[in-house]
Amino acid sequence: LSSSVSCSLFLSFIIIYSLTHSLTYLSVYLFVYLSIHSPTHYPIRYQSKFDFLDMHGQKRDEYKARLKDDATAAKLAHKAQQWHTLSQTILLQQQREQEEQGQGQGQEEEDQRLPVQDLEAMEQLTEKLLCVNPDPIYLWNRRRELLVLLERKTTTTDTTNTAGTISQWYMEFWEKEQNLTQKALYRNPKAYGAWFHRKWALTTYLDATTSNAAVSGGCGDSSSATTTPASEVLKMELHLCGEFLLLDERNFHCWNYRRFIVGLLMYDKVMCHVQKDSNQGGDVDVDAGADTVVVPSMDGSWSALEALLLGYGHDIPSMGAQMAMWDTKTKQCRHHDDYIDIMVGSENKKVMAKEMKKLLMEEWDFTTEKIEQNFSNGSAFHYRSKLLPLLMNLDNEFGKGHDNENDDNDNDDNDDVGPSFIKLEVFQKELELIRNAIFTEPDDQTSWWYFRFILSWANPDNCQKEENAMTVEEFQSILYDEWTSIQELVEGEDGKCKWGLLGLHMIASEFCKMGDKHVLGQEHQDWKDLEKNYLMQLIALDPDRRCRYESMLK
Repeated sequence: LSSSVSCSLFLSFIIIYSLTHSLTYLSVYLFVYLSIHSPTHYPIRYQSKFDFLDMHGQKRDEYKARLKDDATAAKLAHKAQQWHTLSQTILLQQQREQEEQGQGQGQEEEDQRLPVQDLEAMEQLTEKLLCVNPDPIYLWNRRRELLVLLERKTTTTDTTNTAGTISQWYMEFWEKEQNLTQKALYRNPKAYGAWFHRKWALTTYLDATTSNAAVSGGCGDSSSATTTPASEVLKMELHLCGEFLLLDERNFHCWNYRRFIVGLLMYDKVMCHVQKDSNQGGDVDVDAGADTVVVPSMDGSWSALEALLLGYGHDIPSMGAQMAMWDTKTKQCRHHDDYIDIMVGSENKKVMAKEMKKLLMEEWDFTTEKIEQNFSNGSAFHYRSKLLPLLMNLDNEFGKGHDNENDDNDNDDNDDVGPSFIKLEVFQKELELIRNAIFTEPDDQTSWWYFRFILSWANPDNCQKEENAMTVEEFQSILYDEWTSIQELVEGEDGKCKWGLLGLHMIASEFCKMGDKHVLGQEHQDWKDLEKNYLMQLIALDPDRRCRYESMLK
């Protein structure tokens, strides 16, 4: 009886295990199918996950051997001839336009002279070329010139172009450029021109379909019935970045584009709480405790957050502008330093800060997920190093400890934006993440570079102004434990772990920098001798960088 029961349990386990794995594989194939066949939710997609991964790990000899095939060479020659013919058509047309401008025709005369049909034909020609080869920057530039001319002709408000038709044109414009960049990035996921063109198309669409250049789908009547609300577009693009990074997790172009979208979302959160300035054509309604927050144009920078924190004396790492914005009124570029002054009440600043922290916490969790999937993801580690100081500063100024006693209604909101960032706890958690990475792959430099950053960030000498900074004793205690752990790692590798020795040298250097302050471990170790000893071992282990180590000895 007992054996039959055991057999039944074993068979039940086998059945459940098989069903679980079947559902797992089914979900994977379903995701790939949706990525291919759903243009609404996955504009950037690939016909097969294997097609996309073919760009990695190819051997040069095998690639060249395919090109030597006569049939392949003939097809490529035919495509090259077609490419040359179409390119010549575009370049000759552009040359004629430049010659006519040199004969005295101004921009307005040129706009009137070129019919819409010719502009659309040239625009379609650039689309064909870019779908074949998305790398030439001059083609993307030419396409933007044509689209700007079409925009001027199509969106001029008169008896034929109403507000509805103009909004419809911008919606079609965004969908068309979305699809084009999708095809271009399928051909080459690292095409610089395609990524920049997507940024330009997105900001053009948002700037045109929102009132007073406020990126806001939920604040005010900023989007018409014929256009998708701007906030939904941004959220869809952010979701799209996550799907893209499932396919190519270390594509730094996509990581950069993700930071661009986050910058626009921050701008959205600021503009949702602003009170219109007289310069923007609205009524000024300033609270008694209102402060001035400076917000730049939609250039992808994180200056909205920077302005929020600079008012409290924080020197924060800034995510700079990724593009210059064209001002249709002044006919000039709006640079990163050209700010719009906006009055924001102090209570609005609290709400605004909580919303920004929630957004940054989502990005923080995203980097955690990507790092745990692949410890070699340098882009995720880099992004994390930028997020960490921002989250700390937001928590210092607008965290739970800074709420007034009367702000009981805001307690629930605080719970939604994640835990408070206590430096000691964060330092310990980050070291645990690094420890998992370096013990998994000791020779991968990615986690070691982040280790260097986290030591500098946590050092009490570098954060004297922070309220929750660690004491010297706490820092040294954690540092000594980490030294012991890495020492065991190096010994397990028979002393031939280059990055492990560099990590030990980093820790010894931190103790040496503290001088008289280092009270822990002083009785057990002579850190200056250890620092020198590690460099001598590195010279013997890594002779190619001998000069670097010798310079560090000095």
